[in-house]
Amino acid sequence: LCTTAEQELKKVKSENIELVHRWIEQKRKDADRVNLENDEWKASKQAQLQQQQQPSPRTVSLESVELPTPASLSMCVCLPAVATAKFEAHDGEVNALRFSRSATFFATGGADRKVKLWEIQGDRCIAFATLTGSNQGLTAIDFDYNDQY
Repeated sequence: LCTTAEQELKKVKSENIELVHRWIEQKRKDADRVNLENDEWKASKQAQLQQQQQPSPRTVSLESVELPTPASLSMCVCLPAVATAKFEAHDGEVNALRFSRSATFFATGGADRKVKLWEIQGDRCIAFATLTGSNQGLTAIDFDYNDQY
């Protein structure tokens, strides 16, 4: 009777150990599957971020651009002796400034990686647009020949 009970106990313990090993193996497979899904999701998000950070290529047809002839250019630079307006344009330094050809508005670019467009109204300058998306601080700005961009 004792040997039969002992054998039954050994059999149950052996089955229990086998069950625990199968359960651990199943949990390992589940963890591997979840880790793989997480790695794929992470790679997808990184690729998406890299794609968003790259500037989209812009093509311009040179046939459609009107370039000024040398005879139509006349340049005169006058620097004022006194500032007529002073204001906070950017969070940090202003690295670039460009007036439009019509001199009715101007653009500034700064270390904060933003381009701000300003309208001149008398002795006041009113910001009417902020452009973001640069990967680094701005050092140069320009308008197209027709003041459209």
